[in-house]
Amino acid sequence: MPSPPVLHGAMSYLMQIISRTWLLTWTTKGTWLPGDKRGWVKGDRDNQSGLFHEFPSEGLRVWSLQQMTGKPVWLNKEQAGQVLASFLETANIQAWWIGAIAVMANHVHLVVTVGGDPEPGLLIRRFKNFCSRSLNIYWGKQDWWTASGSNRQLSDQNAINAAMQYVIEQFEALAIYQSQNPGLQSP
Repeated sequence: MPSPPVLHGAMSYLMQIISRTWLLTWTTKGTWLPGDKRGWVKGDRDNQSGLFHEFPSEGLRVWSLQQMTGKPVWLNKEQAGQVLASFLETANIQAWWIGAIAVMANHVHLVVTVGGDPEPGLLIRRFKNFCSRSLNIYWGKQDWWTASGSNRQLSDQNAINAAMQYVIEQFEALAIYQSQNPGLQSP
């Protein structure tokens, strides 16, 4: 009697039954510094919902600005369209589902469902890396993004729908995408 495939078969099966949905957010380089008047989140690797947001501090903001080695990156409409296209291509290659994307001049939000249980920082890095390569081709090589980002796991369909709604309603978004299947339910 042949033995069943152990790891590959089990991993394949787990990928089909386990998935995680995340709201991922990160900023463009130098546009939302520590001390910012809008508030900010300390550079925790695992920035989860409910973590303390820091208060504005003009002194810290000025100090952070002085530490920068390049200019802040503000995306224009054409670049935002490239970012959105890159995110969709990355998700397609990785077999991930994108629920919603909003690209603003200084940050991005996306709702993504992935098979298995990968570390969310890996997801952010993967999106940033693929996107940066694409942007570098058309607008020259530079650091487009801050080093980290926020990841919030969405635990059920209501949380996914709420996150998608939040993303597509972003004020002054330069590019928006919303999946028609299976995400947001009409009221």
